[in-house]
Amino acid sequence: MVRKSSEGETGRLYVLKYFNLRAGGNLESVVRESQAAQLAQKLGLIIESKLGDAAFWYVMPYYHGETLTGGVLRNIKQARDNGGLNAHYRVSLGYVHQLLQIIAQYHESGVFHKDIKPDNLIINGERIYLVDIGLMTPLGSMSQLTTHGTEYFRDPEMVKLALEGREVREVDAAKFDVYSIGAVLFFALSGEFPTSGALSRLPREVPMAAQWVVNRAMTGMHQRYENARAMLTDVDFLCWAAAQGRLEGVKPADLPSFKGMPVPAHLQPQAPVADTEYRERLAAAPGGYGAWYSAPAYVQPRRRSRLRTAGTVVIVLAGIGFISLMAFGAGTRLHDQRQSQGTVAEDSLSDRLPGQAMELRPVYEAIDRALDAGVHTDSENYRQPLPRIELTPALVKRAGDIAREWDAAILADLRKVNGRQAALPGPREVLFLSVEQDDADLELAKGIELEFQLEAARQNLPTSTRSSAEQDELRGTITTISDKLALHRELAARSAGAGRVPAYIILFTIEHTAAGEQVNLRAIYPGREYRATVPFGDRTAPEPESAGITRGE
Repeated sequence: MVRKSSEGETGRLYVLKYFNLRAGGNLESVVRESQAAQLAQKLGLIIESKLGDAAFWYVMPYYHGETLTGGVLRNIKQARDNGGLNAHYRVSLGYVHQLLQIIAQYHESGVFHKDIKPDNLIINGERIYLVDIGLMTPLGSMSQLTTHGTEYFRDPEMVKLALEGREVREVDAAKFDVYSIGAVLFFALSGEFPTSGALSRLPREVPMAAQWVVNRAMTGMHQRYENARAMLTDVDFLCWAAAQGRLEGVKPADLPSFKGMPVPAHLQPQAPVADTEYRERLAAAPGGYGAWYSAPAYVQPRRRSRLRTAGTVVIVLAGIGFISLMAFGAGTRLHDQRQSQGTVAEDSLSDRLPGQAMELRPVYEAIDRALDAGVHTDSENYRQPLPRIELTPALVKRAGDIAREWDAAILADLRKVNGRQAALPGPREVLFLSVEQDDADLELAKGIELEFQLEAARQNLPTSTRSSAEQDELRGTITTISDKLALHRELAARSAGAGRVPAYIILFTIEHTAAGEQVNLRAIYPGREYRATVPFGDRTAPEPESAGITRGE
């Protein structure tokens, strides 16, 4: 740390980072850091830098405080000792709110940080500062991606693309920072590192909507937040809810991105300013960087037609890869919260139907009723293995039986409510889909999936005509959303937005056990599930014996 000689002992402290080029060391690292320093100086993030024959150095402001790592662990311990984590969640979300503003400004200036982690974040009270610009890289760089970064907070997809030899300009590198911010939020909320990457799971005590934001930031590149300001919009809402003491009651369906809302005016990027003015503005602003959270856009009354429009926008976004947009509660009733804000609006599946599909309203009203009661699940275990040659005919026949049973139950429910004879509008489709994730079994699973489709045609079972892209998107949704009820709501919401009757989706994976191979079958219609475990092999075996049906949920 240094001070300007003209300011004496009471002057402001600065950090001087110095590289002696004659003392040896990693020249590649020095060159990379000098390039980053030039970029940072243009942004006003450092004061001065110089690369000479003997040394390279730069000077940046010194921020007093402690690392986010130490602060979070201390805050969580104090919160648990005091019997509550709500205040900790509020402060943690505030830290990430400021971090997102910093990174949004980086990206809009054409660079990404590449090494966002708790040890590079300094906190002082409720302010946060990002330090260490050593890996900062232009988004349009022709240089090859590298694997530099810190484990747990470095995007695995960046590593994969770097190993493929991709150039920075060939990918949306800003999303690497979005992943890292999601990982930082994971740590800030829980005090734990996301050791399993995007598959890491937060403690159940963390509010559901905050978990959803973390999951979306850390999911696959094509599914995560489009940019830092899109994530900031959701975090801004959570900060507002936390400040109002309402965070626990926020559902993912309440989030602005879930409703297709744009970035509100108070979070829009500011006009460019001169270097020194930019730095001074950041230092003086509440929270250290940018305007502190406020949510005028979220408390305005919203008419019912606005909700329908928002639902349509969500479906469009889902169609281009945002597979998690309506996870964890699409269709959840929000009357109490909205009435407390002076609004009254429905958020039912039937309200998501487009105008030309109103004949489906009874179907979706029935699904709403079913989901309000949970997911009814039947299960069945085959005790004897099926010969491999008999596997697909037997399971397709069982899928057809399930579809007919469910059709009858749905029609009975419609007759009970409407008091008259009912019919299912629109064609019923059955979609067979492998969700196998084990590389060793992928080829076998693909082969069985094709066999299912061909056998369904032979048995006159109406199969789905969805495109390969739609099927891949559906696989991503199913493997991303682990909560059963949330998955059913998501699938129903998508079908409603598309104006069609939900398909019967037949999912399967292959599992290896001590006794041999088996297919795990899962049939889904919103509000209903059927699960079966079916051993199979190439040896001749007796007909499968049902182990009975277990009723659940």
